[in-house]
Amino acid sequence: MNKATNNVLVVTGGASGIGLACAKRIAVDHGKVILLDLNTEATERAVDELQPAGVTAAGITCDGTDATALVKIADQIEADHGPVDTLVTSAGVISNSETLMEMDLDRHCEV
Repeated sequence: MNKATNNVLVVTGGASGIGLACAKRIAVDHGKVILLDLNTEATERAVDELQPAGVTAAGITCDGTDATALVKIADQIEADHGPVDTLVTSAGVISNSETLMEMDLDRHCEV
């Protein structure tokens, strides 16, 4: 596919593992990639890995369990880069048997 320079990709847990692999693979179809991760140093390294591919990449250090912070970050991403076209949620480990759609956000995250 051709890179759409106005498309915005956001990847939570994007500094390593599956999140970074998804970012690298999907980035070729997006003009802008925003990586969200708890690890600042890993996020900076991941951004550096993406930029040589001609992708505008940025990293934001955040705790994916902080719902209030995530709302502010989402608003800031849209203000700075435009609306998000693609979201990959790869942060954290779910340590229960609930499916994502069954989860109660208020019970799992402090708001």
